[in-house]
Amino acid sequence: MDVFGYRLSYSSMSWGWKVWIIYLLIFDSVASLGLFMKRPWGDYAFLLVALSQLIAYAGFSHYFGDQGVLIKFHIITLSIYGIFKLLSLRRFKVLEQQK
Repeated sequence: MDVFGYRLSYSSMSWGWKVWIIYLLIFDSVASLGLFMKRPWGDYAFLLVALSQLIAYAGFSHYFGDQGVLIKFHIITLSIYGIFKLLSLRRFKVLEQQK
């Protein structure tokens, strides 16, 4: 597979990268399904994946390499998610008070 000029071959990856890719495959799928179905566990799965990627890429950069763009992306994504979550909770409280 060729992504952005990098040749990626699963068979030549280290076992750590293989485990990481399988983890992301499973939990990204679970998170996307949960968010699509608007289930609370989708939020938790999304946060688990995003935070685990931040921890992995920031804390283990010696293993995963420089992932500065992904770290910034996840910080921005989590910030946007937090803003939307706060707005939806505030809207929910306003609707509850109107009843």
